Formats: sequence, structure tokens, C-alpha cells
Amino acid sequence: MEDAKALSKTLGEIRQIMAASMRFFSLGGPGGIAAGACGIAGALVAASLLNARGLVMDFGILPAAHYSLVRIFREPVFLVACCTFIAAFTLAFLLTWMKSKKENTALLGPAGKRLLFYVAIPMVTGGIFLIKMAQEGFLDLILPGSLLFYGLAILGGSRFSFPVSRFLAFGEIVLGFTCLWFPAYGLVCWMAGFGILHILFGLATWRGNPEGA
Repeated sequence: MEDAKALSKTLGEIRQIMAASMRFFSLGGPGGIAAGACGIAGALVAASLLNARGLVMDFGILPAAHYSLVRIFREPVFLVACCTFIAAFTLAFLLTWMKSKKENTALLGPAGKRLLFYVAIPMVTGGIFLIKMAQEGFLDLILPGSLLFYGLAILGGSRFSFPVSRFLAFGEIVLGFTCLWFPAYGLVCWMAGFGILHILFGLATWRGNPEGA
């Protein structure tokens, strides 16, 4: 009887170790908070460039025309979005790298590589699609599209990250659909999705794993 209990306990410990090795738990915590802060800052700068008072946008003042790729890449708002993404990614990467060094774990183990693979496909696909939408003049679809594709990317990689990341993914998708029907509030949804939800995600994962934060 005691041998059976010992065997059951050992098997339980093995399952826990295997489950931990299959999930990329280096993400979250301070990295999520830093990314959220960058998202809020980027939305505020974009609102200033677009003269969006109270973050409410007026697409009627924007020309609905065909744009060249060169013009799109030179647009101040596009540059702000790129700088926001680069800053958020850099801060999240550095904080995640520091966390993995502290825990003496590989930053890109098998689970981490799977996470990047499943996240990269919808992110790259969505980026190409949104650039084409901007080129055709469908500017009101850019903000909701970015939220929707980002939510799908997080959902695809959630199996290799914190379970709470699914709530982050669904939150991004809901905000994306909200923004789709209420485009004037696109910056509000964008700030909520890339800013506030990321900060809440970072706080939730930090609280759930304080030793590794």
C-alpha cells in the first residue's frame, strides 16, 4: 500500500516536471508591464499626431486613397507604431532574459521555440494583410485588425505560456471586434488592448510567480 502511494507521488512529480518543461514560463511579469506602458505611450503619441481629442478619431478627415508602400512607411503614425513595438519588444526581451538568467533556465528552450512559431505566423500574416489594407485606403480597419491578429497570435501560443494568457488573447479579440464596429474609438481600444491588458497580464503573472519575477 505504501509502495503504491510512493509510486503515485513519484508519477505526480514527474508529470509536474514534464508540464513545467513544456511551458515557456519566462514571459510575463515585468516584461508584460513594460510592454503595456509602451502601448499606452504609443497610443497617446498617435492621438496627438491625429488630433484625436479624448482619443476619439475622425476618419472623415483622412483621405481614402491608394498609398504607395514608401508613403505608408514614412507616415508619422506608422513610425510611432513601429517605435512602440520595438520599444515594447526590447524591454520585454531584456526583462525576460534577466529573469531566465536569474532562474538559470534557457530563454528559448523547446517550448519557447514552439511559442515563437505559433505566435509568428498570425503576426506576420496580419502585418502583411494590414499593410495592404493601408495601401488600399482602408484606414479604419488597421486598428481593429491589429488587435484581432494579435489576439489570435497570443491564443495560438497560449498553450506554451501562462494559462492566463488565454484571457489576454480573448480580451484583445473582443476589443478588436468592438473597434471594428466603433472605429472612432479605435485608439481607446488600442490603448486598452496593447496597454492596460498587458499591464494586468504582467501583474497577474508576477503575482502568480513572484519568485521568478
